[in-house]
Amino acid sequence: MRDDRLRELRELIGCQPDVIHLVRLCEEINTCFAANCVIAVALLARTVINHVPTALGHKTFNEVANNYGGDPKTHKSFRQIAKKLEDAARIIGDMIAHQTMRPVESLPAPSQIYFTQEFDVLLAEVARVIRQNNIGP
Repeated sequence: MRDDRLRELRELIGCQPDVIHLVRLCEEINTCFAANCVIAVALLARTVINHVPTALGHKTFNEVANNYGGDPKTHKSFRQIAKKLEDAARIIGDMIAHQTMRPVESLPAPSQIYFTQEFDVLLAEVARVIRQNNIGP
């Protein structure tokens, strides 16, 4: 996750909902990605997807991807990005999390879990909504 986006989220620690857990997840994603821990990144990314829906007014990320209203000028684009995370990042994370041992394995490559742009858009929207709900527009 970008340093400036993490800084933005850190400024919201203590707001409602509190983002301290989200910030830590993002820090761990960065640490794991830098260490080439691809499996850990995929699992943490899946955890972020599961973690943020309530901040956006929904119970599940699937609801966010299909029903998010947000800013009327950009909600359709945001939903497309959320849908990509739901349809790709979650599925890859699930595949990695639930795969049992097989006679022959291949490890996931960093390119399979690289959703940096999509996560940045998601985190920006989470920050915007929390800021709007706690501080005002």
